[in-house]
Amino acid sequence: MTKYLQEGYERLKSYRAADGGIGYWNDTPSNTALTAYALRFLLDADGIIDIDDTFVAGLRDRLLAAQQTDGRWEAARWYSSSDRLQDAMETAYIAESLARLQSVPKLATPGVADAVRRGLAYSVPVAAGMDEPYLTASIALAALEVGDQKMADDAIARLVATARAEGSMAYWALESNTPFCGWGLAGRVETTARVVRALAGQVRRNPVGATSAETKLLTDRATHFLLKQKDRYGVWYSTQATISVLDALLEQMSGDGTSAGGTRSATVKVDGHDLPSIALPAPDVISEPLEVDLSTFIGAGRHSIEIAASDGSRLFAQVVARHYVPWVDAGRDVAKPNRAEKREDALRFAVEYDRLDAGVGHQVTCTVTAERIGHRGYGMLVAEIGLPPGNDVDRSSLDRAVANSGWTVCKYDVLPDRVVVYLWPRAGGVTFSFRFTTRYGIEAMAAPSSVYDYYNPESSVVLQPPRFVSVER
Repeated sequence: MTKYLQEGYERLKSYRAADGGIGYWNDTPSNTALTAYALRFLLDADGIIDIDDTFVAGLRDRLLAAQQTDGRWEAARWYSSSDRLQDAMETAYIAESLARLQSVPKLATPGVADAVRRGLAYSVPVAAGMDEPYLTASIALAALEVGDQKMADDAIARLVATARAEGSMAYWALESNTPFCGWGLAGRVETTARVVRALAGQVRRNPVGATSAETKLLTDRATHFLLKQKDRYGVWYSTQATISVLDALLEQMSGDGTSAGGTRSATVKVDGHDLPSIALPAPDVISEPLEVDLSTFIGAGRHSIEIAASDGSRLFAQVVARHYVPWVDAGRDVAKPNRAEKREDALRFAVEYDRLDAGVGHQVTCTVTAERIGHRGYGMLVAEIGLPPGNDVDRSSLDRAVANSGWTVCKYDVLPDRVVVYLWPRAGGVTFSFRFTTRYGIEAMAAPSSVYDYYNPESSVVLQPPRFVSVER
């Protein structure tokens, strides 16, 4: 674990921008929310690995310098020149990160406390005028850090009142975008996790308060919601959503440090047949996932899977299945077999190859269009453009697409069967082209092409791939 922490720390240093903050890429301007997140990471890592205090101080100073005279930190502007809600969400998030510095005397300059105070003074009135749980949770977390119990109580009460029920679960609906561009299901998970962390922190600091039992029950219901949203990869859709969920779970585990002890196990049954039992860790011990391969017991048809703990406690289990669905012709434009286009609720995506009869040494031009529909989300899209087997991608054509795009095409990676392009589309979308040359005579399908929102991967479009057939020169 320490090895990966050290590697992450070394890599983080490569993202320092000229102004001392952290950027999304190693050659871009800094982003204040990302800088605040990096500050949190370094404070958590200090003591586990050696952290350069001057690096931390540089992030602190960048955040202090970026604060406006009215106390806010400006969020990145995507569609408008002014967005008070986004500024407040960014400000409350940064205020919480800076508030943590006050427990580190060597880094807590006099300006830190003043910056936190002014940031909360800007954010609280904005939160009072609208129901935005991410903002309210950030205020609660910052207030808990600085010991302002009245502010924390007010924010917690508002969060309790705005919880939404879903069966035995509870969640909070994100009405905007998070400071890290999260929206949709990933944004809802990120927001609910942040609220859970605030609720759990409140209970931990005041376990015998008048509303502690109610808050603890709500926290349990929201935790149930978070656990149920884990995706097939064992994470929560986006990086920030996953980190937020893990933070929330760790906050709930930060009790008195005692372990329940004892030997625990779980039984697994498939269609009534017993499988070998599984040894379980103690309830408050963090462990890697315990995997059981059920493939030899599962065939076509309906099945019953039962998992139970030996001590009767609750368990969280996830069943992941992989399957193949053949491509069908439905939705294809027969008149243009070299072009595929599809529009979903929030995205439109089109890929066109100028020829599918590519023989040895033939050059193919691929034109890609990606567009956001409406203003439901913003931030980065990831487009994967499928290629046929045996190709040489003309990287200079991709370099020109990046240079001529005005940042809408910002990065790319070339893989054996696809080109991955990172996009920041403006209104009207982005269109670009690149070339590749076929090395062999082939008759084969290209890899499928897709585009998805990096901060909400459930928003995606997948296109059926075309078939390339070689011809003689």
